[in-house]
Amino acid sequence: MVSASVLALDVDKLHRDWEWMLSTLREVLIESGDEELAALLPAPEQSPSVDDRQLDSVELTQAYSIAFQLLSMGEQIAAIEFRKTVEQEEGLDQLPALWGESLKQLKDSGLSAQAIADALPGIQVELVLTAHPTEAKRATVLAHHRRLFDRFVAKGRADFAPWQNEDNETAIRSLLAVLWRTGEIYLDKPDLQSERRNVVDYLTHVFPTALRPLDLRLRQAWEQVGLDPAAIGDPLALPKLTFGTWVGGDRDGHPLVTPEVTAETLMELRSQALTLIRRELVQLVRLISLSAFWLPPRGEFLEEIARRVRDAGEAGQKAVDRNPNEPWRQFVNLMLLRLPPVTVQPKPGATDFRLGISGSSGSAEEESVQHYEHPDELLADLRVLYDALDAVAMQEAANYSVRPIMRIVQCFGFHLAVLDIRQNSAMHDKAIEQLLAAAGQPETDYGNWPEEKRLEFLTRELKSSRPFVHYDRVAGP
Repeated sequence: MVSASVLALDVDKLHRDWEWMLSTLREVLIESGDEELAALLPAPEQSPSVDDRQLDSVELTQAYSIAFQLLSMGEQIAAIEFRKTVEQEEGLDQLPALWGESLKQLKDSGLSAQAIADALPGIQVELVLTAHPTEAKRATVLAHHRRLFDRFVAKGRADFAPWQNEDNETAIRSLLAVLWRTGEIYLDKPDLQSERRNVVDYLTHVFPTALRPLDLRLRQAWEQVGLDPAAIGDPLALPKLTFGTWVGGDRDGHPLVTPEVTAETLMELRSQALTLIRRELVQLVRLISLSAFWLPPRGEFLEEIARRVRDAGEAGQKAVDRNPNEPWRQFVNLMLLRLPPVTVQPKPGATDFRLGISGSSGSAEEESVQHYEHPDELLADLRVLYDALDAVAMQEAANYSVRPIMRIVQCFGFHLAVLDIRQNSAMHDKAIEQLLAAAGQPETDYGNWPEEKRLEFLTRELKSSRPFVHYDRVAGP
């Protein structure tokens, strides 16, 4: 067992990598005409002399912000390399607090593979992005950071030819030059829209791409400790990861979060979730280019496609005509047709944001299409596709192409993230008292009720479908 932290790393390698990163940043600053700033960056066994005027410099702050970001990248890469070395030399179960060790402990305690597998889907972890502000850096800058990280990972790859390493280093210098002139941090406090964009950036670009390697590591650890892989063969047999956010819903001490802002945020999250799923399905169409001539599908799958084409009418026929003799692609085209149309703003007076649908889907021929009302319906169709591939001995292709999308739909749904509506207790009590008064209840001093009475009242009302007041009546200011 490795006794060090899972974040343990090769310190010498980290120093070498960071020195190279800093020297590259110095080159970029010098080429940009900022020689004085370049001289103030950290250097081995040197303490740069900085006067008070320079300490107040926005440029120096930005240069050090980039330098520390490079250090963070170096630490992550060194930690990844350390873990790879341990996994290769000693096994996945030798890293503490990860799946390998945990599964081995469960197995050694006498639990069967099926018993462990039965418990996994019942595990749910929800990551909540808190608010105001959640991130000081702009979404554009975060995207540059991801590109830089990928380039740093590729630096010095043993399978790269010399020209490829040179091209990679040129790309790193170019990205640093762009980052330097982009502006690392906000000069003003981010507004709600900026905070929302940053949260959406993580929810649509960072977290979805992390799901596949997370699932893969669990499945690999499962096999390496000697558990039967068939026990977790189902695409959704793993713990569920979901997400939440406060941005746009946190009213506690934030007067700019109005009901209109919350409605906009809900619709934006819905819109981005549907955009994410559409993007994944379009990519799936590109992946499963299987010809019925080379791989005849089962008859029941073809019958299912024909039934859906009939149900969708002319729009359904056009969906399958795009890919003749490629039934698996045709099926995904029909799924794309059923996705709710992406909307950003609710209709005036709308009170139901459940679907994120505003009006028709667009063209007249698509008016009759029955859109998905719930992500479970989309999951069911993805399972039909997965089983259809499995039925013709294409399980690996199904696991590679369809299974990750099933997990994305399971984790993000049509809502992307749960929006937490937060408010301090005084405002909460006042709102309930206004509702009680508007409903003509004999007791309205909710704020003075004991806890037992509050719980009994709230439990009773949550079980009732009766509204306090008519939807168009205002209960208070």
